[in-house]
Amino acid sequence: SQQLPLRPAVAQKPEQAETAKCYAVVDYGDEYVQPLILDAMNSLLPEGSWELLPHTPSSSADQVLSLANIVPSPTAKLVQIAPYETLDFEYAADHSSTVLINSYMIRKALIRKHYLSATVETWSAKHPSSSLATGVKRSEHFELDYAEFLDDALVEAFDLRESLERNEEKEDPAQRDWWILKPGMSDRGQGIRLFSTQDELQAIFDGWEADRPDSDAGQDEDEDEEAAGSGGDRDGSGDYITTSHLRHFVAQPYIHPPLLLDTDSRKFHIRTYVLTVGCLSVYVYSDMLALFAGAPYAPPWTAPEDLD
Repeated sequence: SQQLPLRPAVAQKPEQAETAKCYAVVDYGDEYVQPLILDAMNSLLPEGSWELLPHTPSSSADQVLSLANIVPSPTAKLVQIAPYETLDFEYAADHSSTVLINSYMIRKALIRKHYLSATVETWSAKHPSSSLATGVKRSEHFELDYAEFLDDALVEAFDLRESLERNEEKEDPAQRDWWILKPGMSDRGQGIRLFSTQDELQAIFDGWEADRPDSDAGQDEDEDEEAAGSGGDRDGSGDYITTSHLRHFVAQPYIHPPLLLDTDSRKFHIRTYVLTVGCLSVYVYSDMLALFAGAPYAPPWTAPEDLD
């Protein structure tokens, strides 16, 4: 791993010590992660070089924590570590030379799957030799409020619709082109399904509508994101998706067979931790995390509801 360069220490006059101190606002909203962040800061930063500012935690998950009301002075050096929705991007942008935050404002273009697919498509068109052009499967993006309008939603998804029509003519599921469905704003695997025909896709959305609780139709985007954070499952007891809240979906060709180890037939992926700074230096943590499925891999037509 590459270490960030450190500036050489410079002797300071006593009156400069207070102005050189760095202040921190740490309100990550997770009782497990919060102490880990504070322990890391205490172990890495010299004693007396920084001060944790007291503050009132945000009353809701999407309430921005105003740094102007917390920081001792407008010129003070400040670090804010908090969930994306509560970061004070406006204050950080106005004080870019003295304030650091733990996320880029453009993060939503990467975590929302329909935005990510558009970003990859645009970049690949401009840079055809990029690894994204060959390493990322194409995505078909469509919007759907209610299951009964699926036919209309697929009008613009040309490749997907044509593939499903070809699959209808193939009686053997093993000969079909399989697709994976992903809600644009869900996470932790919520709502991911496999399908090969429009009837199967229709059944997925019909099943979600049958399982969901009653909800108001007039929800704004912030409420959409709240539903997305729990995969559309407001009481945490199911795996359904509320399509009227999470109206953006992407479908990608399913990769079969996937890359498997010779000694292990389970699907896996490798998670890499990186730190990005400025615009844009990327530092890669050399220790990576391998996550394996709980069961051996099986073709999608044998059990399309089993994502392992």
